[in-house]
Amino acid sequence: MKAVRFHEYGDPRVLRYEDVEQPDAKLTAGQRVLINGAGGGVGGYAVQLAKGAGAYVIATAGPRSSERARSAGADAVVDHATTSVAAAVTEPVDVVLNLAPSIGRT
Repeated sequence: MKAVRFHEYGDPRVLRYEDVEQPDAKLTAGQRVLINGAGGGVGGYAVQLAKGAGAYVIATAGPRSSERARSAGADAVVDHATTSVAAAVTEPVDVVLNLAPSIGRT
C-alpha cells in the first residue's frame, strides 16, 4: 500500500488522487483515512469500520450530512461545498475511499 497525495484539479472540489494503488489495502490502527462522500449511508458505514480498525478518519460531506459523518465517528469533517479538501487536509493520508467521484464536476 502506498501513501496518497491529492491535489486540486480544476474546480477546488474535484481531486486527482495519485499513488492510489490499493487493491488490497488493509487498514491498521493509527493510519489516516480520507473518506470522500462520508455523509451517505455507505460512507457512514465506512467511517464506522475505519474507526473500529483504529484509524484517524477524515470525512468529506455536504452541509446537510456533515453531522451524520461526525456522529458516525469521523475525527474531522470537511464540508466540500465550502472548503477545499486539498487545503483542509494538509498531511498525507494512507488510504482514500472515494464514494463520491462526481462531486464538483459539471
